[in-house]
Amino acid sequence: MKLKSLFTGLAAAAIAAMVAVSPAMSAEEAGGTPHYPLEHPKHVHWSFGGPFGHWDVGQLQRGFKIYREVCSACHALSRVAFRNLEDLGYSEEQIKTIAADYTVTDGPNGDGEMYDRPGVPADRFPSPFPNKEAAASANNGAAPPDFSLLAKARAPERGFPWFIFDVFTLYAENGPDYIYSLLTGYQEAPAGTEVPEGANYNPYFVSGPALAMAAPLSDGAVTYDDGTPETLDQYARDVAAFMMWAAEPSLVERKSLGFKVMAMLLLLAILAYLTKKAVWAGLKEEQGTAPAMALSSAGSAVSAPVRKAAPKKAAAASRSGPERLSAPRGVADDLKMISGVGPKLEKTLNGLGFWHFAQIANWKKADIAIVDGELNFKGRIERDDWVKQAKVLAKGGRGQ
Repeated sequence: MKLKSLFTGLAAAAIAAMVAVSPAMSAEEAGGTPHYPLEHPKHVHWSFGGPFGHWDVGQLQRGFKIYREVCSACHALSRVAFRNLEDLGYSEEQIKTIAADYTVTDGPNGDGEMYDRPGVPADRFPSPFPNKEAAASANNGAAPPDFSLLAKARAPERGFPWFIFDVFTLYAENGPDYIYSLLTGYQEAPAGTEVPEGANYNPYFVSGPALAMAAPLSDGAVTYDDGTPETLDQYARDVAAFMMWAAEPSLVERKSLGFKVMAMLLLLAILAYLTKKAVWAGLKEEQGTAPAMALSSAGSAVSAPVRKAAPKKAAAASRSGPERLSAPRGVADDLKMISGVGPKLEKTLNGLGFWHFAQIANWKKADIAIVDGELNFKGRIERDDWVKQAKVLAKGGRGQ
């Protein structure tokens, strides 16, 4: 029942989302409040899209050409400096020439007055109007927006379910999609749609059914020097890409750095896992004892060490050699009671499978030779007479 309710809820959400993103004309016909834009922006493929995107320098230069010849008459580019055009492939001399074509207001001078001068690479693109009021007066009461950040500011949400995928695909091309759709979306208003006098119907406009700006571009409006088709569709793509660069010049570098950071984090995570695995594997091998209960010879319960199996070296020893144990029988003897056996040697003997005095007491000369070779202490066993000491200790006596 819970699963059925979940599917029912998801279906209801999907239906609600489809209703929300439908054209606003349906809402107007029903007497409701329309949602803008009436049509969602078209999805366009951009060279700078995705995590591995890059700038198409030729496209950016064409977009800048459109801005200079068409858009700069009304729209400012106040956050971009002439020297930033170096990113578009222009040389220092070309940038100086472009800057000199603009008049920049500077000052005050020595007399306290402002004055005009030709632009230099350090200047930013000047506004075509002295103030917003003058801009609005010259454009039917609506001041044209600055192009500097427009590609980031005009980014309508794509709606369900696309906004979910956008989180994972790093989709950030809403702004260029919108600009392209707006420039190519001018058309006659459908019957029953009221368009204010002096306005132009465009279903992609984000603030209403029409806007004051007339269609700025048409086929053949700008001449390209590189042979690119001079069509409205191409103009819209080029100027939208240029506006995206103007809004975020470091977009491609940011994506590249982000990808490198993610790859480095992934590598560090793998190394951390392998290090942890190696460290814990070593600790498990070195773990010598674990608490266990065994009965002493007197019948009382005592804590006895339970050790891991003897090393392969001991297991591979000849069957004719001394008796070895993979684990102690009962309580392991304190082999350090034998004179000449310290903690390190006791641990080595245990690792070779010797846990009790009785085992050492039964060593023969051949056995001593085998153990002597494994301990790398030639002659020490016979010199300190471990066998004799072990016999005494096995019978309950004391060592030397």
